[in-house]
Amino acid sequence: MFLPGKASGLVIMIIICGLILWRISQARTGKLPSIRRLPQLDAIDEIIGRCVELDRPVHVSPGRGGLVDVEAPQVLAGLEVMSYVARKAAQMDAKLIATVCQAEVYPVAEAIVREAFAAEGKEQAFRPEMVRYLSPNQFAYAAGILGIYNREKPGGNIYIGLFFAESLLLLEGGFLAGAMQIGGTANTLQSQFFVACCDYALLGEEIFIAGAYLSKNPMRLGALMGQDLGKALFMALIVVGVVLRAFGDTTISQILSK
Repeated sequence: MFLPGKASGLVIMIIICGLILWRISQARTGKLPSIRRLPQLDAIDEIIGRCVELDRPVHVSPGRGGLVDVEAPQVLAGLEVMSYVARKAAQMDAKLIATVCQAEVYPVAEAIVREAFAAEGKEQAFRPEMVRYLSPNQFAYAAGILGIYNREKPGGNIYIGLFFAESLLLLEGGFLAGAMQIGGTANTLQSQFFVACCDYALLGEEIFIAGAYLSKNPMRLGALMGQDLGKALFMALIVVGVVLRAFGDTTISQILSK
């Protein structure tokens, strides 16, 4: 009925989904999981405060992904960070520039920034030009941001989301422009550029922690905890399998091969 190795994969998927749904249901009832605050997140407030002192805008971008592909979770994490940045900018009367490069992300980003200003009682301070659609083309998007560096000289850049080969252009350009930077992506091929060029960097799945922590969204927090429980469970399974294998017992291997 199942190809070899597929049945065990189905069981694993069901277990992980069950853990996620269980933790989401708990979070909805008010039992929010405790998440350790990442030290890098303190830098967001520091960057915004620096921009206010310098009278320069703060720039935030969730990267190049859309909302309907496999990389969408990275973009959603970036949008959650954008919401937090917009609220802090409204509180501190900071100039804000938010850039996106996918058409379907633009109205969502605009609504997020507008609602953030409204939540702080600063709806009149919101301007549509705060949110800018650049280009879906990779290097046209990068060129648009480099132009913003040159014309408007942001004092801080916050890049959390999905980034590809354009990341080094953006980060190095921001560094040379004298901006304080925090960034992160789950695209591990680009992580080294964030570490090299940013004052503070989020590595891999830390961007999802940042988004969930800042948004306080019960579904996001519950899903995050469910995934972590699944990882812990299967890490334990790997350890048990290795130990049993060392003593010649292949039970775990046989189960997973079914």
